Amino acid sequence: MQVVAATSVDEIGIHFQWFTDKGNTKHTGFLNWEEVCKAQIFKRDLWTYDLICLALSTREGEEIELDEEDPNWTLLMEKMVTALPESRKWEHWFSEVAFPAFQPNLQIIYQR
Repeated sequence: MQVVAATSVDEIGIHFQWFTDKGNTKHTGFLNWEEVCKAQIFKRDLWTYDLICLALSTREGEEIELDEEDPNWTLLMEKMVTALPESRKWEHWFSEVAFPAFQPNLQIIYQR
């Protein structure tokens, strides 16, 4: 799974980037909403706080991970429920994932 940052999110999909070689090499990618077959939401325990993360998987086996510190997180949550209408909305999964603290609390919020 590749941890990425969203550079833009729209009705078609997510443009994203990630870096390798200690930040020296930039990579970019695009994930079309139509390719998404599974969306999982969970938390990472970062010792002093939790980080809510979203993992998106495709039928071809590609996986990307985004997190709530992404500047486009709110837009991502909004566009996802529009693009994947069967997905659970933020207000339906947030409490289940946020509590209890320091537990992964994995939830599948979309599966095709």
